[in-house]
Amino acid sequence: LSGGSTLFPGMSERLTKELTALVPPTVEVNVIALAGRKNLAWLGGSILAENAPNGFDANFNPTSSSIWITRREYDEVGPSIVHRKCPASAFEEEAELSGKSAKR
Repeated sequence: LSGGSTLFPGMSERLTKELTALVPPTVEVNVIALAGRKNLAWLGGSILAENAPNGFDANFNPTSSSIWITRREYDEVGPSIVHRKCPASAFEEEAELSGKSAKR
């Protein structure tokens, strides 16, 4: 979860319950509610902005950055491209600090 509205009491439990009802019983639902989630959207935006040193074009696409993954790259390589191109995420660091696992 991320964002200030996820701080409402019982939000992660409610989401877990509702998602569990929607997926097959063999699927494990794991909602992670990190302590610092209030600012995660801002943090993500700041990481993206920092990694687009030349700014963005008119369609809000980065003009140059090695962490951006195009549809073509994803189709050619598959999900593993994310782990190759993106640095260790702040999400994983926060999960380690809070003692929760960041399952993939």
